[in-house]
Amino acid sequence: MIFADSSDFHNLAVDYARLNMFDCAIWVLNRGLALSPYSSDLLADKLLYSTEGGQSDICEEAYTQLMSLERSSWGWRAYSFTLDYYLDKANRLQKGEKREKIKENAFSLVEDFITYSKLYPEDTDRAYFEKAKIVKAFGGKETEESVLQSGCMATLAASRCALRLADILFDRGDYDGSLNYLKQCIHAIQGPQPGVNPYYVFLLSAMSKVSKLFNESPDGNYDGKESAIKSIYKDFNTVLTDREINPTYKQAAETAIKVIEVQTGVRDTTSPIINEEYI
Repeated sequence: MIFADSSDFHNLAVDYARLNMFDCAIWVLNRGLALSPYSSDLLADKLLYSTEGGQSDICEEAYTQLMSLERSSWGWRAYSFTLDYYLDKANRLQKGEKREKIKENAFSLVEDFITYSKLYPEDTDRAYFEKAKIVKAFGGKETEESVLQSGCMATLAASRCALRLADILFDRGDYDGSLNYLKQCIHAIQGPQPGVNPYYVFLLSAMSKVSKLFNESPDGNYDGKESAIKSIYKDFNTVLTDREINPTYKQAAETAIKVIEVQTGVRDTTSPIINEEYI
């Protein structure tokens, strides 16, 4: 006998999927669906992992089963993973009738997701973030940026929307704009389940600040800017406290600290990791 509910099967499937063991994840989900055949979460998981595992037959089966359920039974996973399914299919098609149908379905579903999120405000950020992805992929009257801005206005907890906007503005060279959205993002990641990687938030904050610092001091004169420089070090060292740090983040933070020290003459004294040579 199996003593478990749909959440237990979901959690076990996630563990397998994180190891890229999609066959095992789907096997677990099928066991869960044998007990809870109308679980939108388990069907959404099956849709996601069969898509990621390249198992098109299982993917189409999961999609058909999910779409047969009443929309009122859907949670955020059903909306989000179905939209990912549409994007995956669209990316495999050239312009034409089939792609236009997927576009139509995607826009219809994402508007339903926005409506759903009004009843479940904790999913508002996710709904607008998904809509921005759909707009970016298919185009339309709105832009990715305008949709993300709407998400940030709809909820202060819009960590996904705020971080994506910060990325866009950083790439554009608008460092003040990037930092403004990162402030909202930092506010939003204080909960137990942040929607984004908090260490990446602080990495982007540090990179925005240092880019702004160098732009404002083309002559290499950093007099009176020691406080701003220490704020940059603090953000970089926050990134370096991550025990499972992404190697790319680690290299970027360590390299930037050394460059700033040489360029500004202000030594970073806050990080024992970086400054062991000075002890």
